[in-house]
Amino acid sequence: MAIRFSHFRYRTMTLAFRLLLLTTGLLFGSFAQAQLLEMPIRMAEPSSQGQAMARGEASTLALPFWDDFSGWGSIPDTAKWQDSPNVYVNDGIAINPPSVKAATFDGVDVNGKSYSDDNLAYGPTDQLTSCPIDLATAAAVTYANATDQTNYRNSLYLSWYWQKQGNGEQPDAEDSLRLEFLDASGVWQSIWSVTGEVDVTEEEWQYETIQVPFALWHDQFQFRFTAYSRRTANFDSWHIDYVYMDVWRTENNSIIRDRTLVTAPGSIFGDYAALPRHHFDPEQDVSTVSTRLDNLSASNPFLFRLFATLTNDDTGEVVDELQDFTNFIGQEQISVAMAAPDGDSIISQLEKQDSALHLRLFVRLVSNDTLLESEDAVTGSVGYDTRNSLVANDTLSRQFSLDNYYAYDDGTAEYIAGMATVGGTVMYEYDIRESDTLTHIDAYFPAVKGNNETPTIQLLVLSALDDTEESILSTSTITLRAASAVNTFFRYPLPEPVVVEGPIYIGWRQQTNSFIGVGLDKSSDSGPRMYSNVRGDWVQNNLVIGNLMLRPVLDQVAQDTTVTALPDWEEEWFRVYPNPARNECYVEGNLKQVQVVDNMGRMIAIEPSKITPQRYRFDLSSLPRGMYYLRAVSMEGNLQTRKLILID
Repeated sequence: MAIRFSHFRYRTMTLAFRLLLLTTGLLFGSFAQAQLLEMPIRMAEPSSQGQAMARGEASTLALPFWDDFSGWGSIPDTAKWQDSPNVYVNDGIAINPPSVKAATFDGVDVNGKSYSDDNLAYGPTDQLTSCPIDLATAAAVTYANATDQTNYRNSLYLSWYWQKQGNGEQPDAEDSLRLEFLDASGVWQSIWSVTGEVDVTEEEWQYETIQVPFALWHDQFQFRFTAYSRRTANFDSWHIDYVYMDVWRTENNSIIRDRTLVTAPGSIFGDYAALPRHHFDPEQDVSTVSTRLDNLSASNPFLFRLFATLTNDDTGEVVDELQDFTNFIGQEQISVAMAAPDGDSIISQLEKQDSALHLRLFVRLVSNDTLLESEDAVTGSVGYDTRNSLVANDTLSRQFSLDNYYAYDDGTAEYIAGMATVGGTVMYEYDIRESDTLTHIDAYFPAVKGNNETPTIQLLVLSALDDTEESILSTSTITLRAASAVNTFFRYPLPEPVVVEGPIYIGWRQQTNSFIGVGLDKSSDSGPRMYSNVRGDWVQNNLVIGNLMLRPVLDQVAQDTTVTALPDWEEEWFRVYPNPARNECYVEGNLKQVQVVDNMGRMIAIEPSKITPQRYRFDLSSLPRGMYYLRAVSMEGNLQTRKLILID
């Protein structure tokens, strides 16, 4: 079975060519030189932390086994998967997965490193391994009727969905994704594989079912998916989702009564995720938004209700109810449009706050899904598996800001986009609605593993891409600051404020052959606004899809003031320790508010205890292990976030 959806992306750059660009910095041909490159992103954590996230005691599981990867964190759930941190759980690289988020095999480890320095090395890269599963208990079940016994022993099936490429890179012909089962003697048996030659498009999802032979029903059974490819600088992508194994299934009964949200809602501000508050126009800036729903039991139409609520993320106050309607869904996936928010309601929230306004759109699907159904092997009665909730994939949220900057990106990077040659220039177009003063550039330059330089770049602001002196609004040489946490922006000041209006271009010129890239958000696409130049010709981007995490910061009150340094609040003005944490962590800083947020942007109802006026303690013992964020608001009203890892 294939799930087919339209998408507009095709990747033409070959692996060998990308390898040449990234490992040598040599460029051949003026067209190739001026093209943006992209590569996977992982936070540069210490290797010991990566190992800590990978391991923990692997408990033996009972049937059924189920995971749709919609829970917390960017690594697979360690309660279900063992030694698998190099597989990247995310909601931006796969295209329209069966439920929100998928597991991506992208050719780099949890620290963003290649698996080998040998360009000719070929072999296993990312691997997703289940915890041990007790099948001996299932094997001991007996039936008086021989036919029932035979049917039962032939009824254990593993199923999953897979996608080749998605929003990532296209696997080469010799690349493959493989499935293996562990037998009772501890030997991995090859069961299934697919190669990069398979004739499917980058947006199709393929459904697979594999019978688990009775001979493998032992008490330490495991299965694993492994990607095989070149082990250096290989960024080709495979995706896995909705893994399910249980008895009393057949090859054809793929039905799971689960209705899910698939993608986060689009932006209420149209092309933008953030606007300067004083540029917001309630007549033209609010936009209808849509989200996708999936019915994994397409032959079973169901009645659903969809709620969409826009709230003030700072106060919790409801701003507008965008949607509350009832409908039927019978097909596999549909796109549901929601009304535009009321612009006047947003204005009234702005009038209540002196600083930035952060809005959050919550979308909740009410489908009467509860827990995964499971049939008792002995009695045949159908019950519910309390370990596997089907409700987790029914809620999504997204934040939008009215602050002092423009942004196309949603604040989360799935990739890095940039160049790898001296003199290469990358520029990003913004249309400034009204005359204003540009004072800073916000940018997220993730650390690239293997590059130990502290690079400098020439930060540029241009009024036009015509290579004239008159078009240069600002230029300065800056040293990039290494991000201390994932998706952390730094605010780089311009030498002098610049009055701008209409189209402007912000970006950088490289001073090294090492790869320098900015975070790339895949939630939407502003690719045509990206330009690059190496030999004097500006080339409009037609390869990279997404949004650069590069933002112009505006300040109406700044006139002739020269900005020479970062204000104090733009430094790292709050601490989190220990991190990784187990059952508690401490936060220090002069803060107005600090909150725990999960990986889907949902606030966690945990109130900190105040130890001193600038020191707080969070009790985290009730939270599942994984990745979270601490979002803090300073006394001046500025916002910063820190990643928080919870380990066993």
